[in-house]
Amino acid sequence: MKTKDMIQCTLCCVLMIIGGLLHISIGPIPLTLQVLMLCITVFLLQKQAWISVALYIVMGLIGLPVFASGGGFGYVLYPSFGFLLGFLIAALIGGYLYAYLLPKTKFAAIMTGIAMEAVIYIVALPYLYVIMTTVMGTTLTVSTLFSAYFLTFLPGDLVSVFIAALFIPRLAKVIKLQK
Repeated sequence: MKTKDMIQCTLCCVLMIIGGLLHISIGPIPLTLQVLMLCITVFLLQKQAWISVALYIVMGLIGLPVFASGGGFGYVLYPSFGFLLGFLIAALIGGYLYAYLLPKTKFAAIMTGIAMEAVIYIVALPYLYVIMTTVMGTTLTVSTLFSAYFLTFLPGDLVSVFIAALFIPRLAKVIKLQK
């Protein structure tokens, strides 16, 4: 990995940190800007985006307070940790999808972002359910899980995808990551 690549991955990791620290607590899952930052990271770094997300997760797990509710290895027992795992898998899949969807159009970015959202929720919702029902002892039905943790967050996440897709061509040219 070149020095330029390491710097870009680090800067995108900082975006993820900022996206998590700017949050509104509305229950066990805070409302953050991380999906927007994840989309920007994937659209800029493409195949290397997962490195930024992995760095972010490792930093939080070793105890740095970079997650929305702090940090430390115990964070794996938070209901929101499934979203972080979903971000990592979505960055890996989305980065490869976007890297090979040519030309780099807004439509390709939107489709990649929607695919990433699907991955995030496929990973996060079962994780959230298991943590809330087994670790926290909360009674949670599948319909409540779907309405409270999917339908509540999906509109904002889709807006984040569209915002990132709208601004990424200009942003990429400004910082000269893409030709």
